[in-house]
Parts: sequence; structure tokens; C-alpha cells
Amino acid sequence: MSGKNTQRKFKTAFINLTSAQILALNATPLEVVPAPGASKYIKVHDAVTLMTFGVAAYATQTTLQLITDTADTEQASCTAVLAATASKNQQFIPQGTVAAGGSQLVENKGLKVRVPSANPTTSGGTGTAVVRVVYEVIDMNF
Repeated sequence: MSGKNTQRKFKTAFINLTSAQILALNATPLEVVPAPGASKYIKVHDAVTLMTFGVAAYATQTTLQLITDTADTEQASCTAVLAATASKNQQFIPQGTVAAGGSQLVENKGLKVRVPSANPTTSGGTGTAVVRVVYEVIDMNF
């Protein structure tokens, strides 16, 4: 076997999302993990959302995504978690399919949390969430 003998180093990151931030997650995705540096990329291994229900559930765009900045395909999705009508914990599911010519793992870009297509809507909702991500930084200089 050729190449460096390196041990995998998993790291954990958390981000707390307020209701105001959730309501703007498409227009303003939030960074969970900063860019790792030249010739390196972030690979998500596991992620969960701890959703705390408020007054009302979010009505549209209720899926959270973890996506590398400038990529066109998310690394993982947490489907309909924002539509919860009670507090709950939910796991992100990895997205393994990338279209021909698409991108998912991008060198020296941060990892963000967002919702697809448009901002969520709600009528007076005040739910909050914590997103926990286990990831590793892959160094392409081997």
C-alpha cells in the first residue's frame, strides 16, 4: 500500500440557530465549519439536529442541508425537521449522488447549513435548533 500512513481525525462542530436565523437560512446560509486551507476539504461523517419547538411549526422549506460553500450538491439533509410540531432530535442523511459536472466536496471552502430554494415561512413560530456535525478534514497532499 502506498501513500502516507495517517490516522483519521474526527472533529465536532455545533451551531445554535435562532428563529430569526432559521427564517433567513436560504438567503443567509450559516457557517458551521470554516474553510480548512489549500488542498483540503471537509467531509461530513455524521450530523444531527436538536429541534426545540416554539409557538408554531415552520410551514415551507423545512429541510436543513449541510453544504460546502460554492458546491451545488449538499453533503447531507435533515428532511422536514423544521415542520416538527413538538421538540425532537433528527439525524441528517448523507447525499451520495452528485450530477455529472456537479460539485459536493470543494477544496478550501467552509461547511454551511441552509434550507433549499427559499426561506422558511411561519406564522409566529419561535422554534430554535442546534446542529451538531462530526467531520474530518481531508488533505489532498499525499
